[in-house]
Amino acid sequence: MKIKSHNINEHSVSIERIKKLGFDWHELFNPSLAIHANRELNMSKIRLVGFDMDYTLAVYKKRPMEFWQYELARHYLVKNMNYPDALYASNYNADLVIRGLVIDKHLGNILKVDDQNFVWRAVFGKTPLVAHQISEIYGTKRIKISGERFYSLDTFFSIPEAGLFIDTIECLERLKKSNLPQGRWSTEQGHINFFQVFTDIRFAMDSIHSNGSLKTLIRDRIEEFIEQDAGIGQALIKLRQEGKKTFLLTNSSFDYSNTVLSYVFKNQLGSNKSWLELFDWVIVEAEKPKFFTEQRSFLPLAEGHTYPGKIIERRGNIHDFQQLTKVHGSQTLYVGDHIYGDVLRSKKESLWRTCLIIKELKFDIKKSLELKQEMKSLRDIHHKQSHALKNPAYDSAKSELTARQKST
Repeated sequence: MKIKSHNINEHSVSIERIKKLGFDWHELFNPSLAIHANRELNMSKIRLVGFDMDYTLAVYKKRPMEFWQYELARHYLVKNMNYPDALYASNYNADLVIRGLVIDKHLGNILKVDDQNFVWRAVFGKTPLVAHQISEIYGTKRIKISGERFYSLDTFFSIPEAGLFIDTIECLERLKKSNLPQGRWSTEQGHINFFQVFTDIRFAMDSIHSNGSLKTLIRDRIEEFIEQDAGIGQALIKLRQEGKKTFLLTNSSFDYSNTVLSYVFKNQLGSNKSWLELFDWVIVEAEKPKFFTEQRSFLPLAEGHTYPGKIIERRGNIHDFQQLTKVHGSQTLYVGDHIYGDVLRSKKESLWRTCLIIKELKFDIKKSLELKQEMKSLRDIHHKQSHALKNPAYDSAKSELTARQKST
């Protein structure tokens, strides 16, 4: 994918215009704060702008959010699925896993693959596999991530899930050295059933979200979990001032969304205003990607939830939503953080324009700028090596050395 970023400088944009927009002009020239595009977008043609909630409008604080997902899911495994108490001996490591990795559910490995889906690195538990092991297991063929065997860590919610998978394998491997207890995680031959372990952890993670245990904790201690950024409210207000319609499209329930967004926009809209005034339509419990792929009817909120002048629905589908808004195709821009649920499915089923929030991109760009000279030096070395390999003198010397080795 080729990323296009327009070069803006103090000579191409007037300081008066920047001040009118209300931005710090230094931020306009910082690539780590820029919006990068692989296709040009003319905002004057956009009539409707939509937003996901979790990790888009509501930005969760990394360590407490991941820690409590890990803790609650681990507790669920031990108390509800009879996993050994020894699992409590591990501590969550927030720096162990990043998005973009892949779990091999058959062998229990965590993989790092390149852009062509070739396995580059792999670990079993916390033990790295060496090159010949990776070659023996995965060969030189691309792996099919969309298949049953592999699971891609493409959301922030999947990071503690992978951390728990690693620690569970480490725990069961230690028990295996003495006598692995019988359980759903073991085979008849006494081996670890990695696929079952993964399935159980997925079920535990889904359960702490669906049974309300995690959301109750967030509601009770919301300031510990969610960041407040005045820029989010300002951005929505400016969109509406420019004549854009806005909507919220989230998989979360209305009660939870109301709690979270009331906190996110607290002190940004005035004492008598609700976050609902920032949106023309609110769709909750959307069950993306089903919202884009299935023809499910809209449902009203439960009794008692009435907000005059606001259209708030549950479930629904993209085709009925476009009829409701009377805005079609490329006139809509949707902003989300999930590459599959928010971006890929919406683009396959419609002409919506999309904006993907990639939190890690800021760090990557900042680090690449810090290491700019080192990267240039590495490119120069690579260029010199490539040039040397094409040099006739090098070929002659290599042939002479080969001949000597054969003669001896």
